[in-house]
Amino acid sequence: MVQQDYGGKWKEAQQKLLRPIDFISSIEELWSTFNSLPKVANLAAGDTILLARKNKEASFEAFPQGKRVLLTVYTSSAADKAVDVVLTAVIGEQVIRFCDMESICDVIRMAHKPSYQFKDCVRIELWLSSAQHTEAIIGFLKEQLKEKGVSQFELKETNLE
Repeated sequence: MVQQDYGGKWKEAQQKLLRPIDFISSIEELWSTFNSLPKVANLAAGDTILLARKNKEASFEAFPQGKRVLLTVYTSSAADKAVDVVLTAVIGEQVIRFCDMESICDVIRMAHKPSYQFKDCVRIELWLSSAQHTEAIIGFLKEQLKEKGVSQFELKETNLE
């Protein structure tokens, strides 16, 4: 978990503030660990929860061919549902059917990003090691979010830079 903004100095922040809290090897361990953390919408502004697969370094440089999928939700109830959708889709490996059965989502980054208009705004990022299947993953996540009743969200892709 990285606490507070560190002025864009990611390596320095990582060295000083990143605290590994658990190594997860099953879906049960994931939910046990995740349920012990504060809800993302309740984090202090700028605090971040990072989940990385197999000790993948959570830096843009580790994803030279990758893309980032950004999901923004505006209420705490929508954030709770969105976190469930993303974790289930990625950790439960539902998204691999769109990725030639490969696990290409290696980092999930979740942060509370309040604004004047939306005090409970949450941003969830999926860092993909390959850009090839980004559109299919976005389409799948849109469908899943709508099925869970999340109606107000923004979902887009960006380069990892």
